[in-house]
Amino acid sequence: ELAARWVPTDAGTITLDRSVPAAPGVYAFALGDAVTYVGVATAGIARRMRSYTRPGSRQLTSQRLNRLILAELATCPSLGVYFATPG
Repeated sequence: ELAARWVPTDAGTITLDRSVPAAPGVYAFALGDAVTYVGVATAGIARRMRSYTRPGSRQLTSQRLNRLILAELATCPSLGVYFATPG
């Protein structure tokens, strides 16, 4: 089940349209029916999603995914996000 969507902001950044779980888990980004990225968030899904909105200067993977999400949002209105947490 779709948990949230990445959407562009007026400031040219990205945000999620819903709150996300703080618990650790796995997540996937999807365009339509196609999963484009799968990741694991050991420190919590909410924390990992925040790292994609404002990646630090040493967070190379977060920087790369931020660029990819922004590029996808340039051609479609949103990018789906799915989560699974233990329990």
